[in-house]
Amino acid sequence: MSESNVSISPEVQALAFGRECLEFGSYELDLSVVKDAPMLENEQPTTFGQLYVKLRDAKVEQMPDGFAPWRHEYVTSEGAIVASCERHWRLLQLLRELLKLHSQGIEPQSCTWFYYEKDLSLDGDTVHSFFVVGDERIVNEHSCFGSDEPLVLKLKQESDPIWRSWPYYLEALNKYWYRRFYTETRSGQLMILRNDKPYLHYFERPSSVNIPEQRRTWMLAKVHRVLLIMLMLQVALLFPSLKLPCTILAILFGVDYLRHVWQTGHLERQ
Repeated sequence: MSESNVSISPEVQALAFGRECLEFGSYELDLSVVKDAPMLENEQPTTFGQLYVKLRDAKVEQMPDGFAPWRHEYVTSEGAIVASCERHWRLLQLLRELLKLHSQGIEPQSCTWFYYEKDLSLDGDTVHSFFVVGDERIVNEHSCFGSDEPLVLKLKQESDPIWRSWPYYLEALNKYWYRRFYTETRSGQLMILRNDKPYLHYFERPSSVNIPEQRRTWMLAKVHRVLLIMLMLQVALLFPSLKLPCTILAILFGVDYLRHVWQTGHLERQ
């Protein structure tokens, strides 16, 4: 990932997600880069961190629909709270996503984000896609961040593990969640079915071979070889002078038949 910066405020610069493909693997939330980002609460100055804590601790009765990019209204038990941000409207989307996890009884700080795709728009914008795991299940299969957004996710790093098997366990855990994503979620299954064949992490794209049609082809090939053997034996009986060459050909066709049976049986078992 090539490093690029984004301006959180006139005084604060932070790393952005950037336009290069991120490293596949598991990420954790790091809100330290945006906690001091200036925002507005009911038109009054505040910060992302303060607004997030207030809404997290409040009883939110109605979430914003997310269609208004610059202004989100939350209905709480104590009244409406309007969150707005003139500088980075995507911070509102991040705030909404974190509060949505809270509404499901899930702590965002304990969640794991798994990177699975970078996409480009016709306008040249870059979007990075993750799926989110929390409470031992996939709670969001399509969490997106733009290239110019503050880098609020950091790759999980395990330093100096005590047990030798620990790195292998973590790798197996990543494989487990990626494979569940590709087999159990709509977004993951569409990644498999897409004609542009995007990269699948820890997952092998299934073969597109039509199995019934392939078996029919194998059966016809077997019948063809048996007919050749029978033809050679019939010619050997009708024309004694050709008995030796026809017998040799019948043996060769028989060996080829047995080889074909073994190969097709091996492929069917696979």
